[in-house]
Amino acid sequence: MDNRPIHSTPEPPATATDPAAIRAAAAAARDAEIGAMLRRAVAAVAGGVRWFFEMLQAWRESREAYQRLSTMSDRELADIGLDRGQIARVFDPAFRPGAGAEAPAAANDSAPAARRAA
Repeated sequence: MDNRPIHSTPEPPATATDPAAIRAAAAAARDAEIGAMLRRAVAAVAGGVRWFFEMLQAWRESREAYQRLSTMSDRELADIGLDRGQIARVFDPAFRPGAGAEAPAAANDSAPAARRAA
């Protein structure tokens, strides 16, 4: 016959008092945090690489546009409202053609300057 009392409490599950369970929980939390840090690091590196290639592409496009503008004649530049001295400044974000000075007249514009201003 069993000598255990009828109202005995069951054996408690492995809880915070069990050193092995504490170590396992700590290792799982550490591993989860390391994984999250690695994912953030990879995402940051990927973002940096993407930014680099976008900037490289923008630089190539700017260089090609500069070369195309440099090969245009003065008449062609005047048709688009530029003069040769403004080509380098076109790529400055603050550049506005004709700001501060009258924009050159288009080569095919036969109207007098006074009438164009009105």
